[in-house]
Amino acid sequence: MGIRMAAFSRIQLLLVALVVVAACTPTTTTATLHAAQDTADRLPGWNGVAVDGAPRMPAQVFTDADGRPYDLRAAMRERPTLVYFGYTSCPDICPVHLANIAAALDVSSVRDSQLNVVFVTVDPRRDTTEVLADYVASFDASFTALRAAQGDVDRVVTELGLPAPVIEQGGDNYTVGHPSQVLAFDRDATARVAYPFGTRQSQWVEDLPKLVREDWS
Repeated sequence: MGIRMAAFSRIQLLLVALVVVAACTPTTTTATLHAAQDTADRLPGWNGVAVDGAPRMPAQVFTDADGRPYDLRAAMRERPTLVYFGYTSCPDICPVHLANIAAALDVSSVRDSQLNVVFVTVDPRRDTTEVLADYVASFDASFTALRAAQGDVDRVVTELGLPAPVIEQGGDNYTVGHPSQVLAFDRDATARVAYPFGTRQSQWVEDLPKLVREDWS
């Protein structure tokens, strides 16, 4: 599964993830408000819920962590894609989601060439390409990090039927309210399954092979 993070760093991240899940709830208002909706009804045979309306990824060219243009919708034609809208300063939900997916990939039969895992920042003011590169590499070197102008990110999020990012505190150490779901897209760039905050590593292990072989047509 590509180059993974050093073992010590992985253990540190997973310990943080376990502490966060056990000891606290999401601190961002938007994520908290929508977490209950996410867990209401599981899609039969899956550990996530069906995405209401099955929206397509809007047309938008992002910038990747190397500073190159990245057409996310075009990339989805190559393989199924997990997309998460978060930010690198997130104190809870973002590192938990990414650590659990990375850990699941370590023991899954799914290969890097079969699945995209994409992190889109909702905080482009602070999340430069350099910051994003370091952040996703700390979880898994195969993960893709993207950024765009704030207005473009907000548009993509809302067109997918998710709550728009919200700056919740002032100053340089502000928090950002953002969606708590990881969205799974098929090769037609259509959002099919939403995975809420609290999805466990074992549940990802169960669902990752289904995502790469499912024919949604």
